[in-house]
Amino acid sequence: MEHLLRLTFEEFVLRDIKDTNAPALGLYRKLGSVESRIRPVRFTRRAGFSSYVTMTFRRADAAQTWSS
Repeated sequence: MEHLLRLTFEEFVLRDIKDTNAPALGLYRKLGSVESRIRPVRFTRRAGFSSYVTMTFRRADAAQTWSS
């Protein structure tokens, strides 16, 4: 996945990731994405989450993560 991101995108946005999806959020952070928006969602507590997270990958920002 890292290889594809390096070659393909200047910016890539992942939208509507549930705030309780820790494995996905952790993977996206490890690849260099940052939280760019948190959108609260009403009436979802019964479903087990309270907001959607948007993660944004920018090649220039991620280059620092990959080199370390």
